[in-house]
Formats: sequence, structure tokens, C-alpha cells
Amino acid sequence: MVSICKETISYVVLPLELCANKCYRLDLYNKSRVRGDFQARFDEGGADSLANFTNLVRSLTELSGSTLPHNLKKQRHKILTFILFMGFLSKIFGQSEPKNEYQPDWTFYFSNVNDKLSSIATDLNLRNIAPIKGQENVVYISIKMPNPKENGLSSNEDADELWKIEDVIINGFDKNNLNYTFAGRLTSDGFRDLYFFGENTILMEKEVSSVMTAFPNFKFDFGNKTDKEWNGYFDFLYPLPRQMQIIQNRRVLEQLEKGGDKLTKEREVFHWIYFKTQNELDQFENYTNSLGFKTKNKEKTEQPNEYKFVISISRIDKVGYNEIDEYTLELWQKASDLNGDYDGWETSIEE
Repeated sequence: MVSICKETISYVVLPLELCANKCYRLDLYNKSRVRGDFQARFDEGGADSLANFTNLVRSLTELSGSTLPHNLKKQRHKILTFILFMGFLSKIFGQSEPKNEYQPDWTFYFSNVNDKLSSIATDLNLRNIAPIKGQENVVYISIKMPNPKENGLSSNEDADELWKIEDVIINGFDKNNLNYTFAGRLTSDGFRDLYFFGENTILMEKEVSSVMTAFPNFKFDFGNKTDKEWNGYFDFLYPLPRQMQIIQNRRVLEQLEKGGDKLTKEREVFHWIYFKTQNELDQFENYTNSLGFKTKNKEKTEQPNEYKFVISISRIDKVGYNEIDEYTLELWQKASDLNGDYDGWETSIEE
């Protein structure tokens, strides 16, 4: 369970490299993801909305995390906070690492795939162990949804059967002791695509064919390709830095809500940003001052890494799901433009 400080709640952005435009093409359906994310929020009533996504997942894992000084990597703040390692219980099979040591971190996010609104779900922690030995092929299954929503995402009408198909495929792989890992799913343009990395593609595809005969209302196709480096996971399923920021924002807001916060009251929100040079920090400060942020502190750090200068700023803001993304992404982008590291935000629980 997560220990939460009664006074404040915050998070630290996990370190990620900035990525080039993402593009991963499959033999069956060409899929290309672009940077221009749709700013769609969690649309009401659909199987891919935040609430329904949570309810539809079969098994939920206990939220795990750690209580530690904020910005521990910079040895700076003493406020008790946590880094979220939240996820739905994943179905990871055939990995060479001991299963009892692996902590999955399933999440989902909205993206733009082939100019279509898309929902991608994946296990973030696979990034730490992939590629997995012996799993050098990706098997992909594309399922046409009979009753998709107008925006191409899944509807409540199809949701139960889609989850059942996924469960039966995974159970079949497991029953046959196949060496594989379920890496993620894409829902877009009326299709649900599942991605598995594995060893024996013949047996995996045979199992898929057998399973789908029990679902005559769902047209499907499948295929495989060699992907020794797991580029399909790293370059397609795994979120871009901007998308990761949105995911982290959402997770913190979920914790605020669990603490009784209705997310309706304005309150002071603090941000920490690190820079390599004083000049870059000064440029950032001038920019944020023009947006109404107040500088709380700025100083040179004693850290051995390249980020030698830190600034903390604050502003009275709303923290709803739409509002938090609007200004944190603006700060993140400006920091990135100046070679800086937007490190996170913090605020109080307002019941």
C-alpha cells in the first residue's frame, strides 16, 4: 500500500530519453504513431474511458509505491511524497526472469495512430527487461469490432467479448506452456489489435485460430514478424515522453481523489525544473514569470549529473484532468526546449 503524506501529494517524472517520431509498421496493418496526440479526455460511457477501462480489467493489482523525500535523486526536499508504480495486473508469461520478482505496471493512454483517435495499453515495466531471451517474434492479432463507437474505440456492447477473447487466448498460450509475453493492445478505427512476443509462432497462431472459432461475430486476421530488439514495444506501444507526462498526471490525480479531493478547488501547485546552465534557467524563469508563476527558489545544486541548476515555481491553479495537462505540458515543453528536465509537481489535498 502507498503511504501518503497528509499535507501534500506529488510525484517525480521518471527519466526518459526524448524520442524521435515513432513509427512501427506491421505486415498486416500499417500502423504509424505521430507526435500530435489527440487532446481527447476520457470520453464518457465508452469501454475505453477511464472509469470503464478500470472496471473492465479482470484483475486489479494493489497500488504499489514508495514513500521517500521528494526529488530524492537531487537530495533536496524533505516533504514525504511518492513515485507511482501503478498498474493493472498484467499477464506476463515465459519471461526468463523469476515471476515473483517482476512488478508489472500496466497503463493506457490516448494517441494518434494513422490520424485516428487510438487507445494504447501496455506494461511500462517491460522496458526494464525487454528484449526477453527466446522471444524474438511478435505475433499480432487484429480483431474487427462489430459495434465500435463513432470515434473508432470500443463500445460497451463489444467490451465483454473482447476481454473474453483476450483471456481465452492468454489461457491457451499458458496451457500449452508457450514462451511468450503479452506486450499490449491497440484499439483504433474499429479494430482491437493484440501484441504478443514469443518463441514458437506456429503454435501461437494455431492457438489463436482455434480460439477465434468460438467467436463467429468477430472477424479477425493475424500474422507475425521477427523483432529481436522488441522495436514494436519500444517504438510503438511504449508512450512518448509527452504521453508519459499525461499518464503521470492522471495517476497523481487519482490519488488526490482517493484522498477525498474533488479536484474542483483552486490551490497552489509547485513545480521543480532542472537545467544544465544558469542562462537556460534564467530564460525559463522569464517565460514562467510572464505566465503568472512565482519563483519560489533557484540555486546551483551539488549533483554529479549535468543538471546543475534548479528552480521551483508555483501558481494558483485548478488541478482537474484537463487543467493539469494544459499547464504541466506547457512547462514540460518549455523546459525541453531549453535542454531542461521538468521534474514534477506537488500540491495539497483539498477536500
